[in-house]
Amino acid sequence: MNKDIRIKEVVKSGITFDGTQVLYGKLRPYLHNWLNPDFKGIAVGDWWVLKSINMDKNFLYRLIQTQQFDNIANQSSGSKMPRADWNLISNSEFSVPFSKEEQSKIGRYFDSLDHLITLHQKKCFEWKKRDFARVSISWEQRKFDEAFIERRNKTEKENEDILLSCAINGMFLNSELFGHFRGTTTIGYLRVKKNDLILSAQNLHLGNANVNLRFEHGIISPAYKVYDLNNCNPEFVQSWVKRDDTKKFFLAATTEGASQCRKNIEWENLGKQTISMPSLDEQKRVGSFFIQLDNLITLHQRKLELLKRLRNSLVDRCFIGEKYTMSKLILYHGSPNRVIVPKFGFGEDRHDYGREFYLTENLKLAEEWAE
Repeated sequence: MNKDIRIKEVVKSGITFDGTQVLYGKLRPYLHNWLNPDFKGIAVGDWWVLKSINMDKNFLYRLIQTQQFDNIANQSSGSKMPRADWNLISNSEFSVPFSKEEQSKIGRYFDSLDHLITLHQKKCFEWKKRDFARVSISWEQRKFDEAFIERRNKTEKENEDILLSCAINGMFLNSELFGHFRGTTTIGYLRVKKNDLILSAQNLHLGNANVNLRFEHGIISPAYKVYDLNNCNPEFVQSWVKRDDTKKFFLAATTEGASQCRKNIEWENLGKQTISMPSLDEQKRVGSFFIQLDNLITLHQRKLELLKRLRNSLVDRCFIGEKYTMSKLILYHGSPNRVIVPKFGFGEDRHDYGREFYLTENLKLAEEWAE
């Protein structure tokens, strides 16, 4: 650089907002850039600053997230830099309740639902930042090729066993990922048994490594490496291969492949690298703890996805109907207490739903909650 960027003056104009408006990103509307600010500022770039007229601000914020609004906004002009067309939006009709109080209630409800989704996201993020708590005095250093013994036990006939695949997020049947066999023969594939360590030959540093905790046996492409565990607990090793530090461990044994984005493992170098491991008994305890934590994360991720689906469904269903009318949606709440109206804010923060409560369209599910 031959210029001092500190002396470069850039003055950009924009549209001021004072916290009573809603912002919608009109450039590439499929990216869903929207904001409900509670502060003053200047919107620089391709933003619409929307001021509601006889409408609750939070209700307007939810309206621009509906499928109806999204469909119209994406009828845009331009191929590389599509922008939403205000003429189309401004001449479209949307369902709005007469009562501003009802608008406000709808807006507050979705605020609460978004808050619940955010809490689940934070929990999953914090749990994923887990690391080994080294409570043991004696963690020994072991070479990789001492802890894991490579085994290349190849098939001798076609379709000898179920075809497996190793992916970043776990072990799968090949059919679960691809739907069909992409090779020409399964002769020469590697036999796999439960608790084997499977490593990808390419881009291992991205996390394509797993202990086969799911399948009793199977076969896998010879492009992978298969290892027996030598005095190692499989659950402990599975937790170890998913650590960020382990990705760096694999990266240290790689060289660039055919392109800069593809890296290949130097297996001899990998075998010489050392790993810190506790005693087998402590491995079992640590491994069991992290497997349980992974299961808990999975449950919360499922809840998170269900909440997002519920939210998106409710947003659309609350805004569908004849002009100035609202469609009816029946939700159930299940509780062991005999209550007529669920009360907000009386829960406990230690619960995954905090001080809120679950609602569902499924009566049977609500009945299960009430048991």
